[in-house]
Order: sequence, then structure tokens, then C-alpha cells
Amino acid sequence: MAHVLAAVLRAAMVERLAGLTTTDFGNLTSAVREILELHQPDCKGRCRECTGWPRNRKFPCRVWLIAHRHLLIPPPNQEVRHVRH
Repeated sequence: MAHVLAAVLRAAMVERLAGLTTTDFGNLTSAVREILELHQPDCKGRCRECTGWPRNRKFPCRVWLIAHRHLLIPPPNQEVRHVRH
């Protein structure tokens, strides 16, 4: 199941970056794409680049989670309403 979710995450990120490439963000998307490529999972489902504790972190690693948060999750509503109780 984790491999299916990882594949969906990777596919969504590749699609999102492909859409950004057609804009003025070409260099930025190339850099993000290269960083994410370094952090692809190996055959055991662990990030190839992240080391330390826990050693060989399971995919998605922190790099993928940060990219997901900033590129795939819609930004929160900017309106802040104060309600008195």
C-alpha cells in the first residue's frame, strides 16, 4: 500500500512541475526536479539520499514532504476572521 501511495505522490509532483516548466520558473523547476530525483526511493522503499537516524528514511522523506506541502497542497485561506465568544 505504501508503494502505491508513494507512486501517486511522485506522479502528482512530476505533473505539477511539468505545468510550472511552461512559465518563467524553468530554472527553479529544474532545480526542484533534480533535488527530488536525488531523493527517489530505492528498491526497499527508502530514500537513497537521506541518512542518519532513522537511517535510510522510508519514502516519502522530508524533502518530498516539504515539496508536497508547498507545491500540491492549496494555500490556506488568507482571510482571517476574528470571532468574539
